[in-house]
Amino acid sequence: MILTILFPGQLFMNLEQLIQCGRTAGLLAMLTGACSPELRIQNNIAQRTQTAFFSIADKLEQDIPLFTTNNNISTGLANLHRAGAEDLRGYLSLEFTLDEGTRIQGIYKPGEPATPLLIGTFGFLSDTRANAVYNFLQVVEDSPLKDYNMLVLDHPSSAPFYCLNGALGWGGIEEGYILVEVARIMKEKYHPSSVHLLGISMGGTGVIHAAYRGEGIINSAIAFSTVTDFTDVPGNAFRNTEAESAFGPRFFNIQGQLNQEGFHMLWRGFDEFIEKQRICAGKKRIGFRQLDEAYISTSRYRNEARMKIWFEPYLQDHIVSTVPQNISEYLVLSDANIVAQHIQVPLFVVHADDDEVVPAHHYHRFRLAARGNRYVGGEITANGGHWGFSAAYGREWVGCLIKTYIDYWSQPDFIVNQKCL
Repeated sequence: MILTILFPGQLFMNLEQLIQCGRTAGLLAMLTGACSPELRIQNNIAQRTQTAFFSIADKLEQDIPLFTTNNNISTGLANLHRAGAEDLRGYLSLEFTLDEGTRIQGIYKPGEPATPLLIGTFGFLSDTRANAVYNFLQVVEDSPLKDYNMLVLDHPSSAPFYCLNGALGWGGIEEGYILVEVARIMKEKYHPSSVHLLGISMGGTGVIHAAYRGEGIINSAIAFSTVTDFTDVPGNAFRNTEAESAFGPRFFNIQGQLNQEGFHMLWRGFDEFIEKQRICAGKKRIGFRQLDEAYISTSRYRNEARMKIWFEPYLQDHIVSTVPQNISEYLVLSDANIVAQHIQVPLFVVHADDDEVVPAHHYHRFRLAARGNRYVGGEITANGGHWGFSAAYGREWVGCLIKTYIDYWSQPDFIVNQKCL
């Protein structure tokens, strides 16, 4: 979604609009946005389309990428820190225990009355203070998302999830179940006007599976930098942890070295949580070089009764013929492409062509798998790296894209926030 911006604050108007604006407010108004066109849609939500949303999203104002056109810079600047106590001010700690026994924690910020609820999950090793969460919290503060209800969940691969449940998780199909059940609980307890999902990286995989199974509970979902196939990216990531691994030998390259540094940052937050938090007392710490074996040997997927609950709709829709018998089968069946044609919740996927962590073919394969499904749309940008769009195009653009999509699929009388144009 690359727009040509000639001047900061310039709007995208046709000639007739420019002339009319000039007559009423003068040249200054045109350049400052004082005469911005109002985008209003009043048709029934059920009649709205991804194609129409795309035309609206094209009008959202972006900053001009300069040195952040480099994927490493955009990724690094956007995800530089873990969130601290100051960043989490106003957020409440919540814990959920689901019917099949899974426990999961999150942080919740109540928004303005009668506003939507956005539930976010932020990928591999990410707890509620992870680097990707810090990025999101900055986006919220600097965009019109600020007034919405926000719930950020620990990812199943995170240290808090490991300590609460006694085993590491991958997400995917299990996370799709978790997200829908948490959304159900939040609707019953807090009564938001609508419920929407946000997924980053491996969290995006869970969001796609939730969009498949969440009809009637989820109003829309949006995913950035999404892993659509666990058998592809995690192997590449783990290969950087040691010279030899279950995924094959490691070959030195600059991009691999940079990814490894980012991977180390995530692991340090993971390890620190296990070392210091009371809920992790007695839990085994996992060294950086032990992550490979720890995740591919997890006991999380040996509970057949729980697996049947997770896979129930997949079996009913004949997407799979049986529940997986081991971790290898589970990872294969968590491929988001297998549900692409079955999704009936509006889903928008955003990916950067220069993403070096999750290559762009993940995006292209999923869009091809979903071809013809009117509920699935998306956009691939030139820049943005891995969840680095806020550095490449501005925090306000990211927040406006999320908010506009949420509002488009939840407001009967949809109006684009003027701050976003």
